[in-house]
Amino acid sequence: MSFLSMVEDILRKEVDVIAAGPKLQLELKRKLEALEIPYHEIRLAENLYPHKDIKYPLRVLNLLRRKRNSARDLLHIALRYKPDIIHTNSGVIIEGYEVANKLNIPHVWHLREYQDKDFSWETFPSKSYFIRKLHHSYVVTITDDIRRHFNLLEDKSALTIHNGVCHISDQVAFTEKKDKYFLCASRISDEKGYDDVIKVFSKFYINHSDYRLVILGEGDKQYIESLRNKAKALGCSSAIDWLGYKSNVMPYMQRATALIVASHFEGFGRMTAEACFAGCLVVGRNSGGTKEILSETGGYLFDDNQGFLKALNDVVLLSKEEYKKKALFAQKKAQELYSIEGNVEKIYNFYQKILSDKHEG
Repeated sequence: MSFLSMVEDILRKEVDVIAAGPKLQLELKRKLEALEIPYHEIRLAENLYPHKDIKYPLRVLNLLRRKRNSARDLLHIALRYKPDIIHTNSGVIIEGYEVANKLNIPHVWHLREYQDKDFSWETFPSKSYFIRKLHHSYVVTITDDIRRHFNLLEDKSALTIHNGVCHISDQVAFTEKKDKYFLCASRISDEKGYDDVIKVFSKFYINHSDYRLVILGEGDKQYIESLRNKAKALGCSSAIDWLGYKSNVMPYMQRATALIVASHFEGFGRMTAEACFAGCLVVGRNSGGTKEILSETGGYLFDDNQGFLKALNDVVLLSKEEYKKKALFAQKKAQELYSIEGNVEKIYNFYQKILSDKHEG
């Protein structure tokens, strides 16, 4: 979503964009068609260790074969269009780097994840090998902490550019009257901290039975069922609304008492930034991108479930005046740091620097 927002606005700077990647969902395909961006479907290979089971050697050989074939396909596309820059939107895709090196084209690696800490991915053939490649590329990281994670803080070809999540003119809002519910909006999975959310909300609910927990998102059905059973056992299932995936989360944010972000290691935290634009306070875990955003915008950070519970209690004790003051401060900081306009301007300036470096070289 962040990459698409960036591409949509960078077209206005008369930058031509050609996209290549795996088969797309129909909705995304239609968006690219509406933007008149040529899109080429190729089977990019995720540069991650395959599962180590009895077929492991065959899986490694298959990964190497897929990488070779997808790099060949991408090379044909690059030879056809002759791009000035190849921009890879994830650290787990390596073909863009290889093709750029082959054609002596500058390459940008856009790191949007920790890989190991957030998704338990293991980079093939090793993290250290990947980091060496990063030092021979231009790199954008979406937080300083991801940049630190890949030993790039001292690399002059790497910089942090926060995701652009909203247009200032379209998304800034503040609703005076908040409804009595906490909101979770993300993929429903273990790394997102949902087990802690259910446990802590059940304790909060004992003294605040007028509040609800609204959960937006999809996930593994068995995992969701286990959470439902946990809520039932803890006596709070009747106060939880499982509403599934919603394409537009903003109205829910605008009315929520607070957004809960319990992820153990969030790469950036798009929803955290969006909540600031929506005038919604955030209760988030003191780690990763959540920590980085809330350290700038204000909010309620917690280290453990005791702190999590205290944060929920602190939010509901705020007066309307105190809530509004905190929310508007967060909104102002978000406009400065996480607008799509600001993101695109920084990316465009980085492109210009890259091409200047190449010219001087």
